[in-house]
Amino acid sequence: MAAAAAGGRAVVLSQPVTFVTGNAKKLEEVRAILGNSIPFRSLKLDRLNNLLMAYEDKSAYALCVFSLALGPNADPITFLGKTPGKIVPARGPNDFGWDPIFQPDGYDQTYAEMPKEEKNKISHRYRALAQVKSHFADAGYSFQTEP
Repeated sequence: MAAAAAGGRAVVLSQPVTFVTGNAKKLEEVRAILGNSIPFRSLKLDRLNNLLMAYEDKSAYALCVFSLALGPNADPITFLGKTPGKIVPARGPNDFGWDPIFQPDGYDQTYAEMPKEEKNKISHRYRALAQVKSHFADAGYSFQTEP
């Protein structure tokens, strides 16, 4: 499939895939899942800012994807939540992934600096889950509560 995406020819990558996270547990999980199948390197959040110093454009977006399959043979329904923003030097607590370096457009705080209630009203995860919630309301699903 990758060769097909590259126009039918194999693509030779000159460097490993870069995985950026501030979460050591997430990095541990990625290493356990990938093993040696895909060479990758990890960058801590401060290194990402160093990498971006050469670029004027620091725009970014946070993306969350939820998919729902109603059965083993059903095509999944996918919901995308996207929050535009930019990468900034780390500010705020470093206890939730890359939150300290992502500042949503229209805000002067990073995700990490925001009260959780505020972040949860604008985040990429909120936007995707709002679509999930709307889909369930529109579809009128009912749930079997007793076996």
